[in-house]
Amino acid sequence: MVIPITWGLIGLFFTSFLAATFLPFGSEPYIVYMLRQPDANSTIIIAVATIGNFLGSVLTYYMGRLLPLKKAQSYLKISDNSVEKSIKLSEKYGPILGFFVFFPIIGDAIALVLGFLRTPVLPVFIAIFLGKLVRYLGIAFFIYYF
Repeated sequence: MVIPITWGLIGLFFTSFLAATFLPFGSEPYIVYMLRQPDANSTIIIAVATIGNFLGSVLTYYMGRLLPLKKAQSYLKISDNSVEKSIKLSEKYGPILGFFVFFPIIGDAIALVLGFLRTPVLPVFIAIFLGKLVRYLGIAFFIYYF
């Protein structure tokens, strides 16, 4: 699936949202493109990407909470190994593990398992949001200073 660059912030939102759900692509190229535009407002770009990516992870969390684990796992194409690792980590670290949902490969499994284990919503969502924000701030920092 390709979202045209000409969609601007709406495209960034959808790219960020979908990248945190079931589609195998990242939002990084889109946000890098947006940040490199001469009239870029980095605050708005980071906010849109963070909110979109956060909401995608919220969807994944609720898939874990509401669907049988195997069914949700098959929709998201998450391996048994990633789920097993995520369960062990979730049992050890609890809601704070949500901060690391942005990690490639295991991130979706973490969000799914946090939902499956019915980890409390508010602490998980705060951790997920902060992790997503730090990720996009890091990308912006890299773009502007390197």
